[in-house]
Amino acid sequence: MLSLLAALILLTTPTTPTLYVKLSTYNPALGGVNCGAWDAETGTCTSRTASGQRWQDWTGKGLACPSQFAMWTRFVIDGQVWTCIDRGGWIVCHDKPGEGYHCHLDLLTEYHRLS
Repeated sequence: MLSLLAALILLTTPTTPTLYVKLSTYNPALGGVNCGAWDAETGTCTSRTASGQRWQDWTGKGLACPSQFAMWTRFVIDGQVWTCIDRGGWIVCHDKPGEGYHCHLDLLTEYHRLS
């Protein structure tokens, strides 16, 4: 479990500028904004991720990332590798002059935390 689900995390590499990331979680099994195609008859989410993958196969290791990052980009968060396999309307990056680059990542998890 992540120690800070909705906190700013500092990610750096030797060849890239500092990037600040806000983390959140989503679970397509809950329906609503978490799922693009809901089957009311079976009560299940039938949509796939933006990469075409079944979301069920990526629970606990996939995330929605901004379009500035290619699909399959990997992020290490709290020692765990998460792979970009999805997109989302609120999953964006903003350049804040004097503050750096701020991005939102949405982790595909079994639980969902509203904040």
